Amino acid sequence: MDRHSLREIVACLPQSRTLFPYFRDRYAFQLLGWMAQDGASVRSLRTGPYGFLLDKASVRQHLARLPDGQVPDGYFGSFWPAETRQFRLSLSGWGHDRQWGRDWYQTSRPGWNLVLRLDLPASHARRYQRLMRPAGWDPFYETLHPVARRPAISLAWVRLDLDLARGQALIEEIQNDWLRRALELDRAVAGLPRAEREAYLHCQFSDATSDTRWQVFRREDLAPLEAIWDEAMLSAALFFLRDELGIGEVWMHSHLSARLLRGGIPPRSLYEKLPRRFGFRRTRALPPWLREHPNRRWRRKLRERPPTLFYTRLA
Repeated sequence: MDRHSLREIVACLPQSRTLFPYFRDRYAFQLLGWMAQDGASVRSLRTGPYGFLLDKASVRQHLARLPDGQVPDGYFGSFWPAETRQFRLSLSGWGHDRQWGRDWYQTSRPGWNLVLRLDLPASHARRYQRLMRPAGWDPFYETLHPVARRPAISLAWVRLDLDLARGQALIEEIQNDWLRRALELDRAVAGLPRAEREAYLHCQFSDATSDTRWQVFRREDLAPLEAIWDEAMLSAALFFLRDELGIGEVWMHSHLSARLLRGGIPPRSLYEKLPRRFGFRRTRALPPWLREHPNRRWRRKLRERPPTLFYTRLA
Protein backbone atom coordinates (compact mmCIF):
# COMPACT_ATOMS: atom_id res chain seq x y z
CA MET A 1 0.00 0.00 0.00
CA ASP A 2 1.08 3.62 -0.32
CA ARG A 3 2.45 5.87 2.41
CA HIS A 4 -0.72 8.01 2.51
CA SER A 5 -2.91 4.98 3.31
CA LEU A 6 -0.41 3.88 5.94
CA ARG A 7 -0.46 7.27 7.65
CA GLU A 8 -4.26 7.39 7.58
CA ILE A 9 -4.52 4.02 9.29
CA VAL A 10 -2.05 4.94 12.02
CA ALA A 11 -3.71 8.33 12.57
CA CYS A 12 -7.20 6.82 12.92
CA LEU A 13 -6.22 4.26 15.55
CA PRO A 14 -5.79 4.92 19.28
CA GLN A 15 -2.42 6.50 20.00
CA SER A 16 -2.31 5.36 23.61
CA ARG A 17 -1.09 1.90 24.51
CA THR A 18 -3.29 -1.02 23.53
CA LEU A 19 -3.02 -3.90 25.97
CA PHE A 20 -3.15 -7.43 24.59
CA PRO A 21 -3.31 -10.11 27.29
CA TYR A 22 -2.25 -13.56 26.20
CA PHE A 23 -1.97 -17.08 27.60
CA ARG A 24 -1.00 -20.26 25.80
CA ASP A 25 -3.71 -21.37 23.33
CA ARG A 26 -5.70 -18.16 23.77
CA TYR A 27 -5.97 -18.02 19.97
CA ALA A 28 -8.29 -21.06 20.15
CA PHE A 29 -10.63 -19.22 22.52
CA GLN A 30 -10.43 -16.13 20.31
CA LEU A 31 -11.35 -17.92 17.07
CA LEU A 32 -14.08 -20.03 18.68
CA GLY A 33 -15.45 -16.94 20.40
CA TRP A 34 -15.83 -15.18 17.06
CA MET A 35 -17.77 -18.16 15.72
CA ALA A 36 -20.04 -18.28 18.79
CA GLN A 37 -20.84 -14.56 19.06
CA ASP A 38 -24.58 -14.99 18.51
CA GLY A 39 -24.81 -18.09 20.67
CA ALA A 40 -24.09 -21.57 19.41
CA SER A 41 -23.97 -25.18 20.51
CA VAL A 42 -20.80 -27.15 20.97
CA ARG A 43 -22.08 -29.52 18.28
CA SER A 44 -22.48 -26.72 15.72
CA LEU A 45 -19.01 -25.38 16.52
CA ARG A 46 -17.50 -28.81 15.92
CA THR A 47 -18.74 -28.78 12.33
CA GLY A 48 -17.35 -25.29 11.69
CA PRO A 49 -13.92 -24.27 10.40
CA TYR A 50 -12.45 -24.15 13.92
CA GLY A 51 -14.01 -27.37 15.19
CA PHE A 52 -10.59 -28.99 15.55
CA LEU A 53 -9.74 -26.45 18.28
CA LEU A 54 -12.40 -27.97 20.56
CA ASP A 55 -10.01 -30.87 21.18
CA LYS A 56 -7.54 -28.70 23.05
CA ALA A 57 -7.44 -29.66 26.72
CA SER A 58 -7.98 -26.11 28.02
CA VAL A 59 -10.98 -25.63 25.70
CA ARG A 60 -12.51 -28.97 26.72
CA GLN A 61 -12.16 -28.12 30.41
CA HIS A 62 -13.81 -24.74 29.90
CA LEU A 63 -16.71 -26.19 27.93
CA ALA A 64 -17.21 -28.97 30.49
CA ARG A 65 -18.71 -26.35 32.81
CA LEU A 66 -21.66 -25.84 30.46
CA PRO A 67 -24.77 -27.70 31.65
CA ASP A 68 -26.46 -28.18 28.27
CA GLY A 69 -23.81 -27.76 25.56
CA GLN A 70 -25.10 -24.29 24.63
CA VAL A 71 -22.41 -21.61 24.51
CA PRO A 72 -23.63 -18.22 25.79
CA ASP A 73 -22.33 -15.00 24.25
CA GLY A 74 -18.91 -14.06 25.57
CA TYR A 75 -18.26 -17.44 27.18
CA PHE A 76 -14.95 -18.05 25.42
CA GLY A 77 -13.80 -14.58 26.46
CA SER A 78 -14.34 -15.33 30.15
CA PHE A 79 -11.41 -17.72 30.48
CA TRP A 80 -8.33 -16.04 31.98
CA PRO A 81 -5.83 -18.38 33.68
CA ALA A 82 -3.27 -17.17 36.19
CA GLU A 83 -0.38 -17.40 33.72
CA THR A 84 -1.86 -14.71 31.44
CA ARG A 85 0.79 -12.23 30.28
CA GLN A 86 0.16 -8.61 29.39
CA PHE A 87 1.63 -7.39 26.10
CA ARG A 88 1.22 -4.04 24.39
CA LEU A 89 0.49 -3.41 20.70
CA SER A 90 2.09 -0.57 18.75
CA LEU A 91 2.30 0.44 15.10
CA SER A 92 4.89 1.58 12.60
CA GLY A 93 5.60 1.31 8.87
CA TRP A 94 8.12 -0.44 6.62
CA GLY A 95 8.85 0.08 2.94
CA HIS A 96 9.69 2.75 0.40
CA ASP A 97 7.74 5.11 -1.87
CA ARG A 98 9.62 4.33 -5.07
CA GLN A 99 12.07 1.52 -4.59
CA TRP A 100 11.11 -2.13 -4.48
CA GLY A 101 14.10 -3.78 -2.88
CA ARG A 102 13.14 -7.43 -2.42
CA ASP A 103 16.51 -8.15 -0.85
CA TRP A 104 16.02 -5.44 1.76
CA TYR A 105 12.37 -4.42 2.18
CA GLN A 106 11.00 -7.88 1.32
CA THR A 107 7.54 -6.66 0.35
CA SER A 108 5.53 -8.61 -2.22
CA ARG A 109 4.73 -5.43 -4.15
CA PRO A 110 6.22 -1.93 -4.21
CA GLY A 111 5.12 0.35 -1.42
CA TRP A 112 4.60 0.08 2.30
CA ASN A 113 3.63 -2.46 4.93
CA LEU A 114 1.89 -1.68 8.19
CA VAL A 115 3.90 -3.09 11.11
CA LEU A 116 2.08 -4.35 14.19
CA ARG A 117 4.44 -4.88 17.12
CA LEU A 118 3.99 -7.07 20.18
CA ASP A 119 5.82 -5.14 22.89
CA LEU A 120 6.78 -6.45 26.30
CA PRO A 121 5.31 -4.62 29.30
CA ALA A 122 7.37 -1.94 31.00
CA SER A 123 7.95 -4.20 34.01
CA HIS A 124 9.76 -6.70 31.79
CA ALA A 125 11.90 -3.96 30.24
CA ARG A 126 12.89 -2.75 33.71
CA ARG A 127 13.75 -6.30 34.79
CA TYR A 128 15.90 -6.75 31.69
CA GLN A 129 17.83 -3.58 32.49
CA ARG A 130 18.23 -4.61 36.13
CA LEU A 131 19.42 -8.15 35.38
CA MET A 132 21.50 -7.79 32.21
CA ARG A 133 22.58 -4.13 32.61
CA PRO A 134 23.36 -3.52 28.93
CA ALA A 135 25.67 -0.63 28.15
CA GLY A 136 26.23 0.85 24.70
CA TRP A 137 25.46 -1.73 22.03
CA ASP A 138 22.56 -3.96 23.05
CA PRO A 139 22.63 -7.45 21.46
CA PHE A 140 18.83 -7.73 21.68
CA TYR A 141 18.05 -4.40 20.00
CA GLU A 142 18.09 -4.52 16.19
CA THR A 143 18.09 -0.92 14.94
CA LEU A 144 17.55 -1.99 11.30
CA HIS A 145 14.24 -3.70 12.12
CA PRO A 146 10.86 -2.01 12.78
CA VAL A 147 11.04 -2.40 16.56
CA ALA A 148 9.81 -0.03 19.25
CA ARG A 149 12.14 2.70 20.42
CA ARG A 150 14.04 2.24 23.67
CA PRO A 151 13.30 1.69 26.48
CA ALA A 152 10.33 -0.24 25.05
CA ILE A 153 11.08 -3.79 23.91
CA SER A 154 9.41 -5.40 20.89
CA LEU A 155 9.23 -9.13 21.41
CA ALA A 156 7.98 -9.68 17.84
CA TRP A 157 6.26 -7.98 14.93
CA VAL A 158 4.14 -8.77 11.91
CA ARG A 159 4.20 -6.92 8.57
CA LEU A 160 0.83 -6.45 6.87
CA ASP A 161 -0.12 -5.40 3.35
CA LEU A 162 -3.70 -4.14 3.25
CA ASP A 163 -6.51 -3.35 0.84
CA LEU A 164 -9.10 -1.62 3.01
CA ALA A 165 -11.55 -1.12 0.15
CA ARG A 166 -11.77 -4.87 -0.41
CA GLY A 167 -11.41 -5.76 3.28
CA GLN A 168 -8.36 -7.92 2.61
CA ALA A 169 -4.90 -8.34 4.09
CA LEU A 170 -1.71 -10.27 3.43
CA ILE A 171 0.54 -11.27 6.32
CA GLU A 172 3.96 -10.72 4.80
CA GLU A 173 6.23 -11.58 7.72
CA ILE A 174 6.28 -12.65 11.34
CA GLN A 175 9.61 -12.16 13.07
CA ASN A 176 11.27 -12.22 16.46
CA ASP A 177 14.75 -10.91 17.31
CA TRP A 178 14.87 -11.53 21.04
CA LEU A 179 14.55 -15.29 21.16
CA ARG A 180 16.69 -15.76 18.04
CA ARG A 181 19.48 -13.73 19.63
CA ALA A 182 19.10 -15.72 22.85
CA LEU A 183 19.64 -18.96 20.94
CA GLU A 184 22.68 -17.45 19.25
CA LEU A 185 24.12 -16.47 22.64
CA ASP A 186 23.44 -19.95 24.00
CA ARG A 187 25.28 -21.54 21.10
CA ALA A 188 28.19 -19.10 21.45
CA VAL A 189 28.84 -19.91 25.12
CA ALA A 190 27.92 -23.61 25.04
CA GLY A 191 30.78 -25.72 26.37
CA LEU A 192 33.00 -22.78 27.28
CA PRO A 193 34.66 -22.60 30.70
CA ARG A 194 32.92 -20.22 33.10
CA ALA A 195 35.61 -17.52 32.79
CA GLU A 196 35.27 -17.48 29.01
CA ARG A 197 31.46 -17.38 29.24
CA GLU A 198 31.74 -14.38 31.55
CA ALA A 199 34.14 -12.62 29.19
CA TYR A 200 31.83 -13.20 26.21
CA LEU A 201 28.78 -11.88 28.07
CA HIS A 202 30.78 -8.83 29.19
CA CYS A 203 31.47 -8.10 25.51
CA GLN A 204 27.79 -8.51 24.61
CA PHE A 205 26.26 -6.54 27.48
CA SER A 206 28.63 -4.93 30.01
CA ASP A 207 31.06 -5.81 32.78
CA ALA A 208 28.15 -5.54 35.21
CA THR A 209 26.45 -8.67 33.93
CA SER A 210 27.41 -12.27 34.66
CA ASP A 211 26.73 -15.83 33.58
CA THR A 212 24.48 -16.25 36.62
CA ARG A 213 22.39 -13.24 35.63
CA TRP A 214 22.14 -14.53 32.06
CA GLN A 215 20.96 -17.96 33.19
CA VAL A 216 18.30 -16.41 35.45
CA PHE A 217 17.07 -14.11 32.67
CA ARG A 218 17.11 -16.96 30.14
CA ARG A 219 15.19 -19.33 32.42
CA GLU A 220 12.68 -17.00 34.07
CA ASP A 221 12.03 -14.37 31.40
CA LEU A 222 12.78 -15.74 27.94
CA ALA A 223 11.95 -19.44 28.25
CA PRO A 224 8.23 -18.87 29.03
CA LEU A 225 7.95 -16.63 25.96
CA GLU A 226 9.45 -19.21 23.60
CA ALA A 227 6.34 -21.36 23.87
CA ILE A 228 3.84 -18.63 23.02
CA TRP A 229 5.42 -15.75 21.08
CA ASP A 230 4.49 -16.98 17.57
CA GLU A 231 0.86 -17.80 18.37
CA ALA A 232 0.54 -14.59 20.42
CA MET A 233 1.80 -12.50 17.49
CA LEU A 234 -0.52 -14.10 14.93
CA SER A 235 -3.43 -13.92 17.37
CA ALA A 236 -2.76 -10.20 17.88
CA ALA A 237 -2.58 -9.68 14.11
CA LEU A 238 -5.96 -11.33 13.51
CA PHE A 239 -7.52 -9.38 16.39
CA PHE A 240 -6.13 -6.14 14.98
CA LEU A 241 -7.26 -6.87 11.41
CA ARG A 242 -10.76 -7.94 12.38
CA ASP A 243 -11.66 -5.73 15.33
CA GLU A 244 -9.69 -2.57 14.58
CA LEU A 245 -9.71 -2.47 10.76
CA GLY A 246 -12.80 -4.53 9.92
CA ILE A 247 -10.91 -6.87 7.58
CA GLY A 248 -12.49 -10.25 6.89
CA GLU A 249 -10.20 -11.97 4.39
CA VAL A 250 -6.61 -12.76 5.31
CA TRP A 251 -3.83 -14.40 3.33
CA MET A 252 -0.51 -15.47 4.81
CA HIS A 253 2.62 -16.43 2.98
CA SER A 254 3.66 -20.05 2.89
CA HIS A 255 7.34 -20.92 3.07
CA LEU A 256 7.51 -21.17 -0.74
CA SER A 257 5.42 -18.10 -1.58
CA ALA A 258 7.47 -15.96 0.83
CA ARG A 259 10.65 -16.96 -0.97
CA LEU A 260 9.14 -16.38 -4.43
CA LEU A 261 7.15 -13.18 -3.83
CA ARG A 262 9.02 -11.20 -1.18
CA GLY A 263 12.46 -12.79 -1.04
CA GLY A 264 14.48 -14.13 1.84
CA ILE A 265 14.48 -17.60 3.37
CA PRO A 266 11.83 -17.67 6.12
CA PRO A 267 11.72 -20.36 8.82
CA ARG A 268 9.53 -23.22 7.64
CA SER A 269 7.75 -23.76 10.97
CA LEU A 270 6.41 -20.19 11.05
CA TYR A 271 5.09 -20.27 7.49
CA GLU A 272 3.79 -23.84 7.37
CA LYS A 273 2.80 -25.14 10.80
CA LEU A 274 1.65 -21.89 12.43
CA PRO A 275 -1.08 -20.90 9.91
CA ARG A 276 -2.50 -24.43 9.96
CA ARG A 277 -2.81 -24.24 13.75
CA PHE A 278 -5.07 -21.21 13.20
CA GLY A 279 -7.28 -22.91 10.61
CA PHE A 280 -5.74 -21.32 7.50
CA ARG A 281 -6.20 -23.40 4.32
CA ARG A 282 -3.86 -23.63 1.37
CA THR A 283 -4.90 -21.80 -1.80
CA ARG A 284 -3.51 -20.75 -5.16
CA ALA A 285 -5.95 -17.84 -5.30
CA LEU A 286 -3.81 -14.75 -4.79
CA PRO A 287 -5.02 -11.50 -3.26
CA PRO A 288 -6.45 -9.50 -6.21
CA TRP A 289 -4.02 -6.65 -5.65
CA LEU A 290 -1.07 -8.98 -6.09
CA ARG A 291 -2.47 -10.09 -9.43
CA GLU A 292 -2.55 -6.37 -10.33
CA HIS A 293 1.18 -6.01 -9.68
CA PRO A 294 2.62 -2.99 -11.59
CA ASN A 295 5.46 -5.05 -13.04
CA ARG A 296 4.26 -6.88 -16.18
CA ARG A 297 6.98 -9.52 -16.01
CA TRP A 298 6.01 -10.18 -12.40
CA ARG A 299 2.33 -10.53 -13.33
CA ARG A 300 3.21 -13.04 -16.03
CA LYS A 301 5.32 -14.98 -13.59
CA LEU A 302 2.42 -15.16 -11.14
CA ARG A 303 0.06 -16.40 -13.86
CA GLU A 304 2.47 -19.06 -15.06
CA ARG A 305 3.53 -20.35 -11.64
CA PRO A 306 1.01 -19.25 -9.01
CA PRO A 307 2.45 -20.12 -5.58
CA THR A 308 0.45 -21.65 -2.75
CA LEU A 309 -0.46 -19.30 0.10
CA PHE A 310 -2.59 -19.76 3.22
CA TYR A 311 -6.05 -18.19 3.47
CA THR A 312 -8.77 -17.71 6.06
CA ARG A 313 -12.03 -15.79 6.32
CA LEU A 314 -12.57 -14.27 9.77
CA ALA A 315 -16.00 -14.70 11.32
